[in-house]
Amino acid sequence: MFVEVKSPGWEAEVAQFTRNRGRGKPLRLAQPKHIEGDGGATVPWWNVRGAVRKAYEKVLPDTIPTLLVIHDDLIRPLHGWLYWVGIALYCPRGRGQHDPKSDYLGEDGCFVGSAFERLGAVGILNVEYAGARYHFTLFDNPHCVEAVAVPSTVFLGYQRASEKRRPW
Repeated sequence: MFVEVKSPGWEAEVAQFTRNRGRGKPLRLAQPKHIEGDGGATVPWWNVRGAVRKAYEKVLPDTIPTLLVIHDDLIRPLHGWLYWVGIALYCPRGRGQHDPKSDYLGEDGCFVGSAFERLGAVGILNVEYAGARYHFTLFDNPHCVEAVAVPSTVFLGYQRASEKRRPW
């Protein structure tokens, strides 16, 4: 199996959120990742789609199973936002005017159609170092080339999602 790992960080998330609002480089990036009582927006669908695009720029084989593992360093980990991971991958483009830079309906999800057909699945991995716990969910690509699909016998016992079986 070919495995690519991407780790989107909170800095890009903060920069994207403020850039869309025309504020320039945010002062927030000079501060620590976690600030007590700090809120803020999050765009999990944007981070997932960005990770898939970056992984797909690599030369993915089309003869063996392929998997993208996203082990994020976001302010709010993706494993707590599985609904939005599903949106990023399976949601079709919306009707009407939608900006793909600020609205998830502005473009098809990565696994709608065959645009990412050499990617068999995306796995969301989160590790909690206190207590050494980890969370893993696999999202299958229903439109991938048959040879790159991640076999159903792999990752038994872990949460597995598809366009048809949505756990979110």
